[in-house]
Amino acid sequence: GISLKKIQKALQTFTPPAGRLQKIKESKQFEVYIDFAHTPNSLENVLVLLRKKAMTKGGNLITVFGCAGERDVSKRSMMGEISGRLSAMSVFTAEDPRSERVESIIEEMVEGALKSGAKEFSIDAGEKIKKKSNKHLFVRIPERGEAISFVVQKLAQKKDIVVICGKGHEKSMAYDGTEHPWSDQVAVKNALTTRKNVAAVVLAAGLGTRLNSRLPKVLHKIAGRAMLAYTIQTIRAARVGEIVIVVGYGKDLVKKKIGGAVTFAFQKNPKGGTAQATIVGLKKVSNDIENVLVLYGDDSAFYEAETIEAVIDSHKRMGAMVSFVTLIKVDPTGLGRIVRDGSGRLLGIVEEKDATEAQRKIKEINDGLYVFNKNWLVKNLPIVKKSLVTGEYYLVNLIAVAIKRKEKVNVFRLKDEKEWFGVSTRQQLAEAKKKMEERFKNV
Repeated sequence: GISLKKIQKALQTFTPPAGRLQKIKESKQFEVYIDFAHTPNSLENVLVLLRKKAMTKGGNLITVFGCAGERDVSKRSMMGEISGRLSAMSVFTAEDPRSERVESIIEEMVEGALKSGAKEFSIDAGEKIKKKSNKHLFVRIPERGEAISFVVQKLAQKKDIVVICGKGHEKSMAYDGTEHPWSDQVAVKNALTTRKNVAAVVLAAGLGTRLNSRLPKVLHKIAGRAMLAYTIQTIRAARVGEIVIVVGYGKDLVKKKIGGAVTFAFQKNPKGGTAQATIVGLKKVSNDIENVLVLYGDDSAFYEAETIEAVIDSHKRMGAMVSFVTLIKVDPTGLGRIVRDGSGRLLGIVEEKDATEAQRKIKEINDGLYVFNKNWLVKNLPIVKKSLVTGEYYLVNLIAVAIKRKEKVNVFRLKDEKEWFGVSTRQQLAEAKKKMEERFKNV
């Protein structure tokens, strides 16, 4: 005995469940939905609905999803075919890979997409994709966060509809026996609300000789994920929208495993040092960027996004030309010491091999995370002198340059030393795994 009009009016007051065709309000230029669809039937129903809506608006349907590891294998090809057939653009990514390789799961999805007639495109062809809206295309981006950032920041256009499927309301993602914190909603909102005047340059060109592996150092896994993946996710969570990865050894493999919305810069001479690597990365940074975050890909997996944001905010508030992060280390062996005068004023950084007996007792060390005024950095990087010992150009030498010229140097002391952990040996890699598992044990 209740009229259809009253039912409709009542339904409009309901709060729908999270992750069930959930519309993200922050997206203004194009529509973004998050849905739990993780079976062929549910995926097809969602895509048929949204495809019709996108066509009515005169836009394209872009679908982001993956298939779970250690679960029904037969559905992978089926879901790839469904998305390839119904979506103008499909982005295949991770979804609880567990003990399986994400790339292998995606390969099975690709088989179905190819059966549908969809064609594969490369990330580098982003600008060309816009001109091929009448075609069905797909791309592989193993890192889910990068898949979302790529679509939201570089691919979707006005009138398009984006749907991200598979995780829905879930708050974690399983990698190799460890549940990692994850939220599609948070990832989308971070990608939509980035700091427009800040870029990050991540130095990731090293081989990692002491790890005794042919794998690029930053691709070694901590609790099931490449250490570089943690760094990128943290920077995204800090809403730094523009990220440049400086690669060297194994550059193609790093691109394949990590590539998405990030930009890659190639350092031809990996022995050129960190200053030279930063010069290479800066060439890829946009002209309108004001400040540049520089950090290393092999010691930044444990940073919290809130810390990155706090360092950037401190740098801006102080009007500094350069900011760098320090921490108190119980055992500072092998690390550069922070030298201050009696009133606590920064005098410089001294490497252990150059330190006096008294300086070696200092517990405050430089952890290698910097924020630079971009114009100042561009101007002063070329004057960094080559080390007489190693023949390399070190980024840390810019601190001495700034102090000598009485430029504003901002020192940010890390409150929790657990946020910094360098990985150079197998033992440290194993220790990093334990630390990460401990961090996530209550996820």
